[in-house]
Amino acid sequence: MDTIIDKWETHQEKFLKKIALYATGVFFILAGARHFSDPVYYMLMMPKYLPVPLSLIYIAGFFQIMGGIGLMIPQTRVVAAWGLMALLLAVLPANIYMWTHHIHVTEIYQPNWFLMLRIPLQFLLIAWVYMFAKNPQNY
Repeated sequence: MDTIIDKWETHQEKFLKKIALYATGVFFILAGARHFSDPVYYMLMMPKYLPVPLSLIYIAGFFQIMGGIGLMIPQTRVVAAWGLMALLLAVLPANIYMWTHHIHVTEIYQPNWFLMLRIPLQFLLIAWVYMFAKNPQNY
C-alpha cells in the first residue's frame, strides 16, 4: 500500500521531504558543532553524577555531527537515524536534570515549565528522526 501512495506523491511533496531531511541533517551538524565551540553551555546542563563531563560533551557533539552527515547519505541514512535516536535518548537525563534542578543556560529567565518542555521535545525529535529510518528511500 505504501508504494502505491508513494507513486501519488507530487514533485512538491518529494521536494519538501528532501528539505526536511537536509534541514534535519544540518540541524544536527550545527548542534554538534556547538558542543565544540561552546562546551561551557553544555557543562551547565550536565548532571553532576556523570563522569568526565567534558569528554561526554565532545563525544555527543561528534556523534551529532556524524549523524547529521549520515542522514544525508542514502547508504548510511538508516544507521545514522538509529544512532541519532539513541543519542537523543542518551542526552535525555541532561534535560531532566535541567528541569528538576532549575538550571538556566541562558541569561534570559525561563520558567520551570519551559525547561520541562525540553523533555517532550526530545521525544518529538526521536519521532522525527525515526521517520527517516522507517522509509529511507522516500527521502
